[in-house]
Amino acid sequence: MSVAYLKLLGPEKDEEQVYPINSNETVVGRSSDADFVLNDLYVSRHHARIVRKNGKY
Repeated sequence: MSVAYLKLLGPEKDEEQVYPINSNETVVGRSSDADFVLNDLYVSRHHARIVRKNGKY
């Protein structure tokens, strides 16, 4: 099974966080029910969905 990583970059060069994605569907957004919550007014509540299908993202 392949593993994807979500990389969050901050405004500074050294601000970087990497998270493995282990589920078949991962939601990124501002909502508290998102898998990865981004507290930014420019991000919608359910901003992005990362889907693994047939072993690919």
